[in-house]
Order: sequence, then C-alpha cells, then structure tokens
Amino acid sequence: MVGLDFNGDMLARARAQGPAMEWREGNAMDLPFATHTFDVVVCQQGLQFFPDSGTALREAHRVLVPGGRFAVAVWCAIESSQGHHALTRGLERHVGTEAAGLMSAVFRLGDAQALQTLLEIAGFRDVRVRREKRVARFPSPELFVRWVVVGSVLGRTGVQVRDQSLAALIREVDRALQPYVGRDGLAFPMEAHLAVART
Repeated sequence: MVGLDFNGDMLARARAQGPAMEWREGNAMDLPFATHTFDVVVCQQGLQFFPDSGTALREAHRVLVPGGRFAVAVWCAIESSQGHHALTRGLERHVGTEAAGLMSAVFRLGDAQALQTLLEIAGFRDVRVRREKRVARFPSPELFVRWVVVGSVLGRTGVQVRDQSLAALIREVDRALQPYVGRDGLAFPMEAHLAVART
C-alpha cells in the first residue's frame, strides 16, 4: 500500500500515526509511479481540490492494472451541506467574494452525471455513482468556522481574515446553524457522491 500527498507536513503526520505503509510526496496530476502499478486506487475527498480533475483521473487510470478498480468520493452540491452553505454566505458578507468562491469551489463536482462523464472521458468503464449521506460533527459552530478559516480550505490557500470579520462571521454562522446544535455540539448533514469504476 502506498499513500500519496503533496503536503510534506500531512505526510509526516500520516507516518507518525501508521499504518505501516509507504508514504510518498507527489502530485496527483503527475503521479510518481509506473504505468500499471496498482490493483486499486482510492481518492477520498481530494479530487475536488485538484486544479485539473481530468488530468488527475487520467493519471489514476494510467497507474492501474488492466481491470483495476478505482473509487472516488466528492462532496455533493454545497446546498446539501448546511454548515458549508451557511459559512459561504457569511464569507461573502464579511470577508469577500473571493473567499466565498474558494469555499464553494470545493463542491464543484456535486453533479453526479458530470462526475460520471469525467470518469468515462478519463477511460474508466463500468462507472457507478451513488449518493451517500453522512453527518459532519464539530464541538461548536465557532470551532467549525475557525477550523475552516484557519486550518482547512481557506487556511491552506492563505486567506487572511481580520479579527473583526472573523467575529462577525462566527456570529452569523452560529445563528444559522442553531437548529443543528445539540448536547454533543454541532452536527449537520452532508452528502457525497461515491463513484466506483474499472479500467
């Protein structure tokens, strides 16, 4: 088994936590592996972040053996995630359209038919896409906002949010997500497409 990521810090964390497997630094759009190397390739909530999804899928196809299996999960449309939808609306009002656009862009593969077409264009066959519903959990709406703004999608792209804007954003998202707050914190539904295919 081989794990791949372009972020050295993330790889260091993975190596520290196991399991015992090979971890490689690399680019999903130019995989550092020979053609026909793997029986299975899995891409878990990564494809929507790649600048060129089509190239990444062709690379996954290339490194699979004939008859190899591929599985990919991507988020559905942003409206299927009340937390991220509320956050995006708040970002537009308190931070700017660029930050809101970065947040909504990671939901860009939310159309099942478009995802299937991308896979088929990349050379995959027997493509099946199904919709899965899960629950996203955070200790509170505030920590959800801070996690995304500082340590996730926006934080990794270098978006800077002033303290005053962050406070206003937290207040707005907290109000919007109160229906999803309970004794155990914030829990909102979130839907994803799971696609499986063969070479």
